[in-house]
Amino acid sequence: MTEPARGLSAPWSASRFRRIHHLSALIVVTLVLVVFGLVNYLAFRHYKRWDWTRDHLYTLSSRTHAVLRGLHEPVSVYVFLSESEPTFKEIKALLDRYRYASKYVAVHLVDPDRRPAEFDMLAKRFGVMAGQVLSTGELRADAAAVVATPEQRWIIKRDDLVGYADGENGDNAGDQIEVGAERALSGAIMQVTEGHPTRVCLSEGHGEWALEPREQRSVYPFKQELERDNIEMVAVTIRGKSAISADCQALFVIGPNRTFQPQEAEAVSEYLRQGGNALFALDPMIVREELVPTGLETVAERFGIQIENSVLVERDPNQLPQSSALERFYVSDFGAHPTTRALTTAEIPAVLHQARVVEPIHGSGAQMLLQTSAQAVAFSRVRDLQASLKNDTGLPADVRHGPLSIAVAGTESAAKSASDKLRNKSVAGRLVVVGDSDWLAMTYLEAPELANLYLASAWTGWLTERAALISIPPKRIRRGGVNWSVEDLNDLWWRLVVLVPFGMLLLGAVVWWRRKA
Repeated sequence: MTEPARGLSAPWSASRFRRIHHLSALIVVTLVLVVFGLVNYLAFRHYKRWDWTRDHLYTLSSRTHAVLRGLHEPVSVYVFLSESEPTFKEIKALLDRYRYASKYVAVHLVDPDRRPAEFDMLAKRFGVMAGQVLSTGELRADAAAVVATPEQRWIIKRDDLVGYADGENGDNAGDQIEVGAERALSGAIMQVTEGHPTRVCLSEGHGEWALEPREQRSVYPFKQELERDNIEMVAVTIRGKSAISADCQALFVIGPNRTFQPQEAEAVSEYLRQGGNALFALDPMIVREELVPTGLETVAERFGIQIENSVLVERDPNQLPQSSALERFYVSDFGAHPTTRALTTAEIPAVLHQARVVEPIHGSGAQMLLQTSAQAVAFSRVRDLQASLKNDTGLPADVRHGPLSIAVAGTESAAKSASDKLRNKSVAGRLVVVGDSDWLAMTYLEAPELANLYLASAWTGWLTERAALISIPPKRIRRGGVNWSVEDLNDLWWRLVVLVPFGMLLLGAVVWWRRKA
């Protein structure tokens, strides 16, 4: 027989080996726990999320980031939504983004039905009412949220938080739910944190759109939207005046139907020369079947913008809404200006009515904002337009073919005073000219599938130098339906209840037999 090896006995070697093995396992487990803890600590200190959704539902806009960067005091957001509501998860995810983006934002989710005591206390504090839903018996507040600071508060209505839009072209793609919560929340935060509101002056005296809601041509819906962003709109009479108050951060001239006299146009020009800003929404002015000038052409030329006396006709079938008048058309070609750059990839069109051509003068630095399709044409004479529409005749030789610009933005820099010249200071006036005013109608501003409200807000923000108003369009969630027939349900039951358990038993029997063999 072979002589046993000298040294430690076999049992002692096995025991030592087990201890070493256990110690190694303990070290490995400890290292894994340490690494796991470090990863969690770094993830907690350096928060980062990736948004892989098609519509970027969980990415805050540049407007919201600008608003949150300007916060220097705590802001509380009280949300009165039930967890059973269809958009609760999306809104909660959006609120989480607000909390992670700013340490000054505190979010409180209060379900009126599940937490009635807390809701009653907050309802008395903020003046919020609640009622019972007849179909479900749930308690539901009339306000969706309240944004508050120690000094101010702002109530967000339910319709402002979530809007709905039908499916595209009535197809089977499913309805689209537009989550307008980000725009409403950011506007409410600005409303309670900013001091004095920005003032926008609406010109009157030339048949422009009015502020009163009872008027047929009224900017009242637009005025309400601006109030959410802490912007007030007041009317100023320009007719017969030679000066415009410097208290106006921007002057809006919306749809005049009478020509500005030279003295009045000079008042607007002087206001812009002193650093003022303006938005001109100018429809084609037709008097006795003749196109007449607006009187503001020379004012726009100083900003590199040419206002033409013309009437546009869009002939691209893809840009014409179904069952609508010929003068109504879509615009889906946007310029590279900061106010329209986000729309170039958003696939959200704007709607305009009968419009005129507004072009940037070559070499002036002015930028195109909206542009028609290549099939659009522009008539310089009303009779040619009427003949073309009535008799379907050929186009005149002097007709202009698309693509044609219908909205332009321009700037102008000028010395404010002799003292400013010595300090090399200057003031820059800004001007946006749109060849139509009907795009501000309430029907289009309230439509979530259109970019009209976004354009109105973005252009206002650019003119008043409030970058927070220049944002991406509202996000939309596509909700697709799944249709199940009785046969589909029976087939699903057969697969889940019979085939899947039987397959698992069969697989287990095969494994058992092979191991036994």
